[in-house]
Amino acid sequence: MLRDGQAVTAARAEVPATLLALPTDRFHALMAEHETVARFYNRSRGPRPRRSDLATSRVETLIAVKPITCKPDTSAQDAARKLHE
Repeated sequence: MLRDGQAVTAARAEVPATLLALPTDRFHALMAEHETVARFYNRSRGPRPRRSDLATSRVETLIAVKPITCKPDTSAQDAARKLHE
Protein backbone atom coordinates (compact mmCIF):
# COMPACT_ATOMS: atom_id res chain seq x y z
CA MET A 1 0.00 0.00 0.00
CA LEU A 2 2.95 2.30 0.49
CA ARG A 3 4.95 1.47 -2.61
CA ASP A 4 3.91 4.29 -4.94
CA GLY A 5 0.33 3.04 -5.14
CA GLN A 6 1.38 -0.48 -6.10
CA ALA A 7 0.08 -3.35 -3.98
CA VAL A 8 2.92 -5.45 -2.58
CA THR A 9 0.61 -8.28 -1.53
CA ALA A 10 -2.63 -9.78 -2.79
CA ALA A 11 -5.66 -10.98 -0.86
CA ARG A 12 -8.73 -12.99 -1.79
CA ALA A 13 -11.91 -13.39 0.23
CA GLU A 14 -13.33 -16.90 0.30
CA VAL A 15 -16.66 -15.69 1.68
CA PRO A 16 -18.64 -12.51 0.99
CA ALA A 17 -16.84 -9.56 2.60
CA THR A 18 -17.20 -5.83 2.99
CA LEU A 19 -14.17 -3.84 1.88
CA LEU A 20 -13.44 -0.40 3.23
CA ALA A 21 -11.51 2.25 1.34
CA LEU A 22 -9.90 5.13 3.21
CA PRO A 23 -9.01 8.41 1.57
CA THR A 24 -5.23 8.68 1.23
CA ASP A 25 -4.91 11.64 3.60
CA ARG A 26 -6.88 9.83 6.33
CA PHE A 27 -4.80 6.68 5.88
CA HIS A 28 -1.57 8.65 6.34
CA ALA A 29 -3.07 10.49 9.33
CA LEU A 30 -3.89 7.16 10.99
CA MET A 31 -0.33 5.99 10.41
CA ALA A 32 1.04 9.20 11.92
CA GLU A 33 -1.25 8.96 14.95
CA HIS A 34 -0.86 5.25 15.71
CA GLU A 35 2.53 3.53 15.74
CA THR A 36 0.99 0.07 15.50
CA VAL A 37 -0.84 1.02 12.30
CA ALA A 38 2.36 2.45 10.82
CA ARG A 39 4.34 -0.66 11.78
CA PHE A 40 1.74 -2.95 10.20
CA TYR A 41 1.58 -1.15 6.86
CA ASN A 42 5.19 -0.02 6.55
CA ARG A 43 6.94 -3.17 5.36
CA SER A 44 10.08 -1.38 4.22
CA ARG A 45 13.51 -2.80 4.91
CA GLY A 46 14.44 0.19 6.99
CA PRO A 47 16.98 2.88 6.29
CA ARG A 48 19.97 2.10 4.15
CA PRO A 49 23.28 1.92 5.99
CA ARG A 50 25.17 5.17 6.22
CA ARG A 51 28.40 5.38 4.29
CA SER A 52 30.30 5.81 7.56
CA ASP A 53 29.15 2.44 8.94
CA LEU A 54 32.09 0.16 9.66
CA ALA A 55 30.46 -2.81 7.92
CA THR A 56 30.10 -0.89 4.65
CA SER A 57 33.46 0.91 4.73
CA ARG A 58 36.18 -0.01 2.28
CA VAL A 59 39.25 -1.62 3.86
CA GLU A 60 41.63 1.05 2.60
CA THR A 61 39.70 3.70 4.53
CA LEU A 62 40.23 1.75 7.77
CA ILE A 63 43.97 1.26 7.46
CA ALA A 64 46.18 3.94 8.98
CA VAL A 65 48.73 5.54 6.69
CA LYS A 66 51.51 4.46 9.05
CA PRO A 67 50.53 1.37 11.06
CA ILE A 68 51.37 1.36 14.75
CA THR A 69 53.12 -1.83 15.82
CA CYS A 70 54.57 -3.27 18.99
CA LYS A 71 56.48 -6.37 20.06
CA PRO A 72 54.56 -9.45 21.26
CA ASP A 73 55.79 -8.96 24.83
CA THR A 74 54.46 -5.36 25.03
CA SER A 75 51.98 -4.96 27.89
CA ALA A 76 48.43 -3.92 27.09
CA GLN A 77 48.97 -0.72 29.05
CA ASP A 78 52.08 0.20 27.03
CA ALA A 79 50.31 -0.68 23.75
CA ALA A 80 47.36 1.53 24.69
CA ARG A 81 49.73 4.34 25.62
CA LYS A 82 51.47 4.01 22.24
CA LEU A 83 48.11 4.08 20.40
CA HIS A 84 47.10 7.18 22.31
CA GLU A 85 50.28 9.12 21.37
